[in-house]
Amino acid sequence: MAHPRAKLTEFGRQLVVDRVIVLGWSAAQAAAATGVSRATVYKWLRRFKAEGGAGLADRSSRPHRCPHALPEGETADPASPTPVEAGTAPLGAPVAAGAFNHL
Repeated sequence: MAHPRAKLTEFGRQLVVDRVIVLGWSAAQAAAATGVSRATVYKWLRRFKAEGGAGLADRSSRPHRCPHALPEGETADPASPTPVEAGTAPLGAPVAAGAFNHL
């Protein structure tokens, strides 16, 4: 399924490819008829020629890699409590008498 702002679904992409390859339309004509840029038409043509109909399918926008991500073993378990830093009192700890005399 295409994302909500996508101009073309898989059917629309196939229609663009058919108009250019089968019907002989120019990329500019196909782009104007579907409301996309010529670069988008060329992108779908290139994917169709390389992969066939499967090239017109929706693709993930997830990055292939993330160089700053932590290695798998170094990620923290979200269920484990975080260590308390030295010198900090836990929430709700009683405040020493006279701690706010400077006010």
